Amino acid sequence: GDYQVTPLDLALRARFLQVPVRADRASWLAWAGAHGVHPAVLAMARAHERLFDEVSPRAWTYASEVLSAMGDDELRDETLVRDVLGGYLPAVWVEALLAGGSLSARPFELDVHALLRGYRRDETYARQVREWRETGATDRLGELVERLVAIVGGPECGVLAAKGDLELAALEALLVDLPGDLRERVQEAIGSNPTACVLLDVSLDDVLRGYGGSALSKRVEQWKNAPDKRHRVALLVTALRARILTPQAAIELRKSNAARLSLGHLLAQLGERFGLPLVEAMQRAGVTPIRP
Repeated sequence: GDYQVTPLDLALRARFLQVPVRADRASWLAWAGAHGVHPAVLAMARAHERLFDEVSPRAWTYASEVLSAMGDDELRDETLVRDVLGGYLPAVWVEALLAGGSLSARPFELDVHALLRGYRRDETYARQVREWRETGATDRLGELVERLVAIVGGPECGVLAAKGDLELAALEALLVDLPGDLRERVQEAIGSNPTACVLLDVSLDDVLRGYGGSALSKRVEQWKNAPDKRHRVALLVTALRARILTPQAAIELRKSNAARLSLGHLLAQLGERFGLPLVEAMQRAGVTPIRP
């Protein structure tokens, strides 16, 4: 039956501290990806920042369990899907799931989250990836890369890195084993993700102070010339963009000839491929580099 609820008296209510709580999408995604949440729900969470405004994480988890239990024929029956999911999700989200095209997706045979933690330590993963490459199993490699791109390019990437569940060394060992075009897709995804910048063991102050001829500039040159390390250059640019586009930092940079000279050295080193996003950020912030 209906719950009998008596509203609190205003005077009594004033004695309580009221704290609004909102689920963190990135943290939930990091958990969900490692606990078998249905790919369609993961895709929805990555695509919509306001996912938890109306629907709780628990409701999305229940919806995932229902989808995982349904057969392919049932998932193709949109009327059935609407009826089943309608008990957990508002109609607008059910329609979004139907339109997403991922309802029939199934878990991948490799645990991608475990792979991102231990690719170097567990030869099982490396043997499988190398076998796919050697036998021309492009469909399996493509599916692996699709799932990698979703994770390393998604909001959960920074959470996984902070928890030690995404290791740069493990990812780079995997990149070595991928065909060049697929490797570049993963590198583009992680290199442009601001949340992934925590993986880079570089201080931006070292970039903005005496960069020309420094030990750091030599490291960056090595990254640029190594196909399996170029995402590090992109991550450095992404981190610098975020710093430059911060209003207070932009003011300080405009006043500092030393910082602008360091940026000039960096741009000369990066070239057009890596340097254009940084140039665009500097133009927006009104920061003019000093060319060496």
